[in-house]
Amino acid sequence: MSEADDVAYWLERLASPDARARVETLKQIAEAPVADARLLAATEKLLADREVCLVQIPYRYGEVRMFAADAVAAIRKLLGKSEPVVIADTFFPLTTDDIGKYAAAAGVALGAGTDGVLATLRELVARGAVTTRKITR
Repeated sequence: MSEADDVAYWLERLASPDARARVETLKQIAEAPVADARLLAATEKLLADREVCLVQIPYRYGEVRMFAADAVAAIRKLLGKSEPVVIADTFFPLTTDDIGKYAAAAGVALGAGTDGVLATLRELVARGAVTTRKITR
């Protein structure tokens, strides 16, 4: 595949309604970035994507924007842009056990299976019951 083909493929995947597809694509971009302004714009847009999904096996769950930060930083570096990527209030990917602890502390039942864990995490995030931090890339 050519670089142009890669960019076209990545742009399509970044626009996917599937959050996990967006995360996997952002990981690929962060590992092998391409200096492309369209790709930068698409990844920067995802810095606001708070959707929670399965982000890693073994099972870890997190926000899309956490992975967008790494991709944006990598592309900016290639384009010679020194502006840091800052997300004020995100969380690092959580295990099922982590989510269970947050759920117990908040008095929320931990759902069963991947979908149940995701639903629980979404509820916890909506309640502000997950510890967040500022990240800079």
